[in-house]
Amino acid sequence: RAAAEIRFVDHVARLSSLAIRLPQTNFESEGFWNLTSGAYELKGQASQISISALAEALDIRQLRIEGEGETRFVVSGRAAQGAAETAAPDPFSLTLIANTSQLKINQRPVVDYRVYAGTSAQGVLRVAVNTLSGPAPRREEELLLVTAALRDPVLPVTVRGEVSKMEITPLLAILAPDQEWVRNGTLSGRISIQGPTRTTQGERTIERLAGDLVLEEMQLVVAENQLRLASPVSMRVEGGKMAVPPARLLGQGVELVVRGTTGIAPERPLDLSLRGSLNLADLSGIESALSLQGVQGRVKIEAQAGGTVQTPNLTGAIDLQNLGLSFPDLPIFLSNGNGLLTLASETLRIESFRATANEGRLEARGELQLEGLQPRQWQLRFKVEGAELHDRDLSASLSTELSLSGTPDGQTLTGSINTTRLEYDARIDLDSLLASGAAGGTRGGGAGLDLDLRATGGEADLATFRALLNWGAFEVKAIPAPTPAPASTAAATVAKLKADNADLVKQIADLQAQ
Repeated sequence: RAAAEIRFVDHVARLSSLAIRLPQTNFESEGFWNLTSGAYELKGQASQISISALAEALDIRQLRIEGEGETRFVVSGRAAQGAAETAAPDPFSLTLIANTSQLKINQRPVVDYRVYAGTSAQGVLRVAVNTLSGPAPRREEELLLVTAALRDPVLPVTVRGEVSKMEITPLLAILAPDQEWVRNGTLSGRISIQGPTRTTQGERTIERLAGDLVLEEMQLVVAENQLRLASPVSMRVEGGKMAVPPARLLGQGVELVVRGTTGIAPERPLDLSLRGSLNLADLSGIESALSLQGVQGRVKIEAQAGGTVQTPNLTGAIDLQNLGLSFPDLPIFLSNGNGLLTLASETLRIESFRATANEGRLEARGELQLEGLQPRQWQLRFKVEGAELHDRDLSASLSTELSLSGTPDGQTLTGSINTTRLEYDARIDLDSLLASGAAGGTRGGGAGLDLDLRATGGEADLATFRALLNWGAFEVKAIPAPTPAPASTAAATVAKLKADNADLVKQIADLQAQ
């Protein structure tokens, strides 16, 4: 809804009231325009401005920006009139104050900002960007000061700023929006860049911007681990790119070195390298983050980022040395794990991996398709020989060849299991096992899992193995070796399972009685 009142008095058009009411924004203004001299003035205010709608209007689609804003402004000047229309108009005067509130970037709360903008009599625009933090009255600190000579055809600008222990949550929200393990951080440093932003032909350019960006201190919290910049780093901006000298990040069990060049615009080339090592036993929070226990070993990383700033192309290798771990809810223990993983664009490939698993030998290969460093599809192959499985009242000697494929929505495990020994305690209550499984309970959680397994072994081992694997929401196919006939399928409900396996249930009951 909009309403306006305009009056003409003595060659002056006077806007006495302009009110615009939108679902989320209110706008009010007033002003005048002298039709004879060309002098004008417009002042007003806007409140409850939708930051997300503003970002959409500015075509900022790669970021999800939320929050509200408000602004007050005054614009005045003198427009060219009549024969003087070809000449440059008198410089206009601008005064503006804008605030944000409850600002979020990619669903992460960040600090709010206050912007002051104004022009001088010489036509120089000055914009100060300050941060707002804490409860009211909010603490205000200057972040950046930008100036632009509006009358100069090449539009020279200067950007200067200095910060001390500034929270970098907004940067993390932009650079790592989906990585919850990168939690927060602070930095201290300064920036000084200047140069023309247009060519003599009036085209936009960043090639002639030059200056320095200095990081004096930086701390990051990554998955509960404190990382710090080992020494100050001075990065030179020139020719549309920024040179990054070797920058060392250190932490308990962590040493990383980044170097290379990066463009200062989304379409500019990117050429960065990352090298370092991780001592898994010294990392905090890795076990809870991965739902593992007893994690140990060493990881060496060599990675490169090419392509452009907007669409980076990641390549590299990850060397696993003496990896060891166990699972809280599964009787699986790995040790002496060594392997090589390679990264090419959006594919993480397990070139080789060998480890000791439950006193047996484990080999693994496969690949994962990534999207934003998150798995979106995988195809993995495992081979286990001579593993000993001990879980509560169940003990077995197993060799397996399995394939695991799927997506975050569901996965399928197929392959064969060969058992040379399978023992269980007579106290196992089959009815209780089946009832708990039919209720939908499965151990381990995660994405839904379908099973398609071929089992071989002695008759007693196979009977017990088949009965136990049909516990839960799994569909299992089991074939006693060397019978080549297709396996019968048992549904995962108590009634159906007992009906289809009446003889099997009787055999187990007889064994328990013995």
